[in-house]
Amino acid sequence: DAVVGTILTLMALLVILPFYNAIMISFVTESEYFRNPFILFPHEPTLEAYTTLLDTGNILAGYGNTLIHIAIGLPISMFITFALGYVLSRPAFPGRRFLYVFVLITMLFSGGMVPDYLNVKSLGLLNSLWALILPGAISSYNLIIMRTAFAAVPESLIESARLDGAKHYRILFSIIVPLCMPTIAVIILYYAVSHWNSWFAASIYL
Repeated sequence: DAVVGTILTLMALLVILPFYNAIMISFVTESEYFRNPFILFPHEPTLEAYTTLLDTGNILAGYGNTLIHIAIGLPISMFITFALGYVLSRPAFPGRRFLYVFVLITMLFSGGMVPDYLNVKSLGLLNSLWALILPGAISSYNLIIMRTAFAAVPESLIESARLDGAKHYRILFSIIVPLCMPTIAVIILYYAVSHWNSWFAASIYL
């Protein structure tokens, strides 16, 4: 019993200590944190972090910027994903295979942070909202999910609509979209969370 109790106590401490450390860090100055990131007891306790956190202006500005980012970025991301997903799901589209491979390559290989920054800078997007929206406007992963869902719609339904005179827009919004609503809802959620969490891009480009 003593051995089991000791092991469980040590495991509990391993779980509790990071939370305790995070709470203690919130009561220290920035200089003390940089001197020693693991803090059991603050030597220079301060409430500066909580004062900044509870500053109404900072909170409202932060949430305001985030909501604007989502309100603009989400429709753009969904529009591009919708359009390209539909094109890639149509067997008759010329160059579909090449375009699909091109999308896969961008998902597997990335230029890195420095080329991304230089690209945004060369386009004149630094210190603007578009620097957060346009470079990440489309996710290759989300696009593949959307394309797969569109391609799973029975071709007989699309052929029937085409025989009745339906064009691409009518086929997309009257047949494919209603059948793929669960997938579309998930993609909307993915994009919304991605835009909501895009702190790192803001720290680089703004």
